[in-house]
Amino acid sequence: MEGLPHVHSSWCLLISTLVLALTAITTSALRSLVRYSLPPTLPTHCLLDFLCGLELCVCGFELGVILDIYDIPLYSFFLWVVLVWQVSCITLTHSINIS
Repeated sequence: MEGLPHVHSSWCLLISTLVLALTAITTSALRSLVRYSLPPTLPTHCLLDFLCGLELCVCGFELGVILDIYDIPLYSFFLWVVLVWQVSCITLTHSINIS
């Protein structure tokens, strides 16, 4: 018995976009909260690294979903957006630490 063919609609892309955006915004907010609330100790840096790793894993998984469903052009666009987000977070972090 064959099931109905699965059709990927724009809803799949919307959900993937929301997962990427919510992950990036939530982990960025948590990193800012940790950075400004806790003293710069080893456990604090470990927590910040954990949040960064969590963000990269979730975004990487969701980018894999986008690649699987929508192929390389759309995957490339979303990968570019995630990379620009990461670079802007790193730049902002270093500018705050230097000042």
